[in-house]
Amino acid sequence: MSVTLYFSKVSLNSHIFEIYEEKIELKSVLKTLYLSMKEGIEYINEGLRIKEDGEKFLYDASYRFNFIEKPDGEFKDTVMGSVIKTAKIFINDIGNDGQMIKRAIDNKEIINFYFDVYKEIVVFHTTNRFGYKEFNMAFKELLNKCMSSHDIKYNFEMGLIKKGLNVQEIKQQLSSIGRLEYLKIEVIPPNPDDELLKGIQENGEEYFEGMKAGNVTEKSILFTSLAPEGLNINSEIINKELEGIDKIHSKLSSDEATKMDYVSVEAKNQNGRVFSTKDNRPVKYNLDERPQTLREFAAASKQKVAILLRTFL
Repeated sequence: MSVTLYFSKVSLNSHIFEIYEEKIELKSVLKTLYLSMKEGIEYINEGLRIKEDGEKFLYDASYRFNFIEKPDGEFKDTVMGSVIKTAKIFINDIGNDGQMIKRAIDNKEIINFYFDVYKEIVVFHTTNRFGYKEFNMAFKELLNKCMSSHDIKYNFEMGLIKKGLNVQEIKQQLSSIGRLEYLKIEVIPPNPDDELLKGIQENGEEYFEGMKAGNVTEKSILFTSLAPEGLNINSEIINKELEGIDKIHSKLSSDEATKMDYVSVEAKNQNGRVFSTKDNRPVKYNLDERPQTLREFAAASKQKVAILLRTFL
């Protein structure tokens, strides 16, 4: 049976300006994260859901690190393991009166992962009831749980690695889905590679300097419209923010920024159709045969990460 591999970028969000100013080293933070990851760390997500008949109910899902390994040798500085999701699902059953009823039972899903810590890349697969959006959310929260016991509270973000979009491509996508009632632009300071870090340290430029002055680790801009025509993305007020994606830093293009989720754009039209750069054109590789062990999964993932770094990042 085949399996599809996805890739996500882990980004330090809470202390990024100290990285820019060389007050702390990103590698030392990542080492702390590596040492802190262990089996049994759990995150519980609770929220209201609605049944098919309209009845509201409290839904909770737990996510837990399991089978964590930190091998040496060819897999040095990597973590392999799995995330197990436990949540209730509703199945059809027959009640005592002979009528069809919905009954909740516990269901478990498991996703294996390979985390190259210092490259900040996580490789994983998905299941029918545990997709990549949910995995990224759960993995991020589990990483932050791992770091919560330290005196310094480090916080991480996580985004799917995608084929990036430039500003013009984003505008074309927004125009193609019609009348917009919602448009959101989010920016986080990037975890830079050596070249970008050097550029930021030499000249933070206006955008980053403004974020640093305000201690802003995430900027979010929201436009909404109840007008029948929807939002006018060619208007000065909206176009200025969209064009600003290309002006975050001279060494960070818009397609590079959206590729790593440093910038994300999300929109919804009046019919409920959604566009988001967060899951647009994800990078993925298909394996003809599903690896039977974690080591086999790690070996395949390591090979694909090397290809990813060589040809895409």
